[in-house]
This record gives sequence, structure tokens and C-alpha cells, in this order.
Amino acid sequence: MIIIKYKGGLGNQMFQYAFQLAMQKHYPGETIKADISHYRLQKEHNGFELERCFGISLDYASEEDVRRLTNLYVAPDWVLRLPEAMKKRVADKYQYIISGWKQKICKKKEQNHYRCHFHNSFEDVVFHLNLGHDWYLDGLWQNLDYFRECMKEIYDAFSFSNVERLRKEDKRILKEIEETNSVSVHVRRGDFVNSKFDICNRGYYDRAMNLMAGMGENYYYFFTDDIPFVEKEFANIGNKKVISHDAAQSIVDLRLMSACRNHIISNSTFSYWAAFLHQSKDKVVIAPKYSLRNAIGAFELSALNEWKLLDV
Repeated sequence: MIIIKYKGGLGNQMFQYAFQLAMQKHYPGETIKADISHYRLQKEHNGFELERCFGISLDYASEEDVRRLTNLYVAPDWVLRLPEAMKKRVADKYQYIISGWKQKICKKKEQNHYRCHFHNSFEDVVFHLNLGHDWYLDGLWQNLDYFRECMKEIYDAFSFSNVERLRKEDKRILKEIEETNSVSVHVRRGDFVNSKFDICNRGYYDRAMNLMAGMGENYYYFFTDDIPFVEKEFANIGNKKVISHDAAQSIVDLRLMSACRNHIISNSTFSYWAAFLHQSKDKVVIAPKYSLRNAIGAFELSALNEWKLLDV
């Protein structure tokens, strides 16, 4: 059995599911399960969303199997009954202390637990697992080399079949997007501001839009979690529309964004998938060269060959 850990928002979950599809294809006779126990304590944006957004049905690992294979903290039921403030304390701090303590005294479990070193690194070892025992795989798997062999399965899994989610105004915008020389522009704010992810500045977007300018009269559809910021920062862009649904309807933003003819994405996995899922061979995608910068260095975005990468 192989268990794959899920964590993060929708974009991260989509990478983890793409990785799971790759594991299923590489190990066809192996039972592969999903661990979503991470969301018991912390919702992270909207919690686990793959089933709700895409109708993806997964075989979920039991808490017993997760505890058997890993030293990661799985909150027991009594913790989930604590007041919200206390639960948050456990989620923010104590789960990591407990996991670290367990790791020191339970070395045996290390043979079952493989953790990807970096969010975007390709680690071939996962394709050469010793199946003589069970495995727990923990990572973000944000590298195309993991799933190049199962692109069709990924496109099928992330098809936008839930058209009933689109309200009348959404359908009108979708029609408009499909009939114009539309360019999606994703401006991610929120928890990115003043963090290691805060690398797509105004200069990046100006250079990207200048490159797009040579392809005709573009209409820019800005997708963002901070409408006031975009309206102020990009006030000089006349041919634009700013779109933002609430968190519970983020799948609608993803659907509309992916329908645009061309794309200027941020270093967010959310806009990455929007551009990826647009299957036109003529599309132009402009992306930041890096996904994040921190004390270790700059981490390059794993992009399709035809995408244009700009330094940030």
C-alpha cells in the first residue's frame, strides 16, 4: 500500500492528485490511498476540495494506517472537540512539536515515510520504491516530470463538468471570454504579501502585458483575491475586467480563467493549473521564472516548454 499526503489549497491538491495518478500508473497492482487527515485541524483556504470541485472519488487512508506509517501528528477526536482557539493553537504549534518528538523516539517508521525535499524538486526515488513494505509519501510534487506520462488522465480528471456552478452572470462572462482575444491575469495577494511568495511585482505584469500587446487588441480579465488593490494598481489599464468570487466559489474563477485565450499567471498553483488546463496549441502563457525565493535561494517554476518565463 502507498499513502499520499494531501495538504494546502486547491492548486496544491491538484498537484498531489496528479502525482497520485502517476503513482497509480507506475504501480498498477498497488493499493494507493489518500491521507486527508491534515484538514481535520486546519482548513487551509477551503479545506479538501477535490471531491467537491471535480467530483474526484478517492480511497481514503484510515487514521490507523497513517499513524502506523508516519510520525506526523493526526489529531484524535477529543482534540477536534476543543474550542476553536485551542484547536488553532494545536494546529499552529503543538502538532509540529509532537511530530518532532515522535520522530526522535520512533526511528522505525522512517523506513516507511518518504518526504520530498523541496516543493518543486524531481526525486526519481519514488519510481523505484521497495514494495516489500508500505509507504507514506509526503510532498507537494510541483514538478511536471512526475506526471508527464499521464497527461490525458490529468485533463480528464480536472475537466469542468460542473457547469451548474456557473450563475447567469458567470455564463455571460464565459461567453465573452471565449469570443474575445482574452488574457487572464492572476494577481495573488492574501497570504503571499510580504512572504517568500511575494515576487510578482508591477514590473513583472507590465513586461508580460507588453509582450501580449503584439498579438492584437487584448482584453484583460484580472482574477484576484484583492479587488481594491488591482483596481488601484492597474487603474491605467482600460480594457480590463476584474473578477473575484468568494472562497467557496473559487472553482468558478478557475473555470473562467482557464477559458481565456492567453494567460499571464502568478507564482500561484491556482493560476498555474488554469493555464495548464487550457489545451489550445496556440495559447501564450507568460509565467514568472521562479515559484518562490527564500533564505535558501530561488526555486524555478516547472513549466511546459512553450511557456514564456520572465525573471522576477
